[in-house]
Amino acid sequence: MAIKVKLVSLLILSAALMTWSGCSGDGSTLGPDGTPAAMDDDGPDDDNGDTNGDDGDSGPTVTLTQLKTDVFSVRCGPCHLGSAPSGNMSLAADFIYADVFDVSAVGNSNFKRIAPGDPDNSYIVMKLRGDSRIVGGQMPLDGTAPIPEEDIAKVATWIEEGALDN
Repeated sequence: MAIKVKLVSLLILSAALMTWSGCSGDGSTLGPDGTPAAMDDDGPDDDNGDTNGDDGDSGPTVTLTQLKTDVFSVRCGPCHLGSAPSGNMSLAADFIYADVFDVSAVGNSNFKRIAPGDPDNSYIVMKLRGDSRIVGGQMPLDGTAPIPEEDIAKVATWIEEGALDN
């Protein structure tokens, strides 16, 4: 009988230890419903295949302010600044967002100058790349070299990220 009591005591102790150890932790691996979340090799499964647990949403990588400074004022300013900007599209800091965001393109009203989230169908990107769907020539029209693809890619990224007024 002593062996039976020791065996039952050992089973109860084991069950208690397993219960307490299963309740430890900070909850970071629990899903929204309180059950264990799916895991990948780096923690909670964020469905992006990375190895750091980050969901990749760290904010925009390109801002409108950067584009104004690095691209628009340098390359587009001669024609799109001042009191009578070409195509009625001012790239001046106070007007740029209102003049490009979700506004129909002057050359082809089937497209928006900036179609948020859709750089391939944004007329500004088409004009910068010399796309076959544009009216007129590739920008810039002032006889200078085309804008480098690296800068066009920045514009496209800004549009892809939602074309925020940032």
